[in-house]
Amino acid sequence: MLTDLGELRWQHRILVISEPDHPAELLELLHENADALDERKLAWFVIVEGAVNSNYDEGLGTELLGNINRRLGIEPKESILIGLDGGVKARGEGVDLEALYGLIDAMPMRRSENQS
Repeated sequence: MLTDLGELRWQHRILVISEPDHPAELLELLHENADALDERKLAWFVIVEGAVNSNYDEGLGTELLGNINRRLGIEPKESILIGLDGGVKARGEGVDLEALYGLIDAMPMRRSENQS
């Protein structure tokens, strides 16, 4: 069970999104783009009303939400991208997947993945 995002370091890029207003539409968007997100090793975590939804399939521990809030201090409607190295790469409001892909694809580790 995943209890802290730090456990994913060097395994996944992470997108944490707090979406209080339109979670169904956001979750649908993420599911529709699963192939592109998986290609970029992106695990997403959507926070809605004190619960976490995710594409991470190995189970989420009850401590995860508290650890996300302590580590990131995420605000409502905020999105945070965390790189493979565990560092915060971007913070902003809303989710623009094309901009997210561009940001990830420009990262040195992503470029080296594409050359392999």
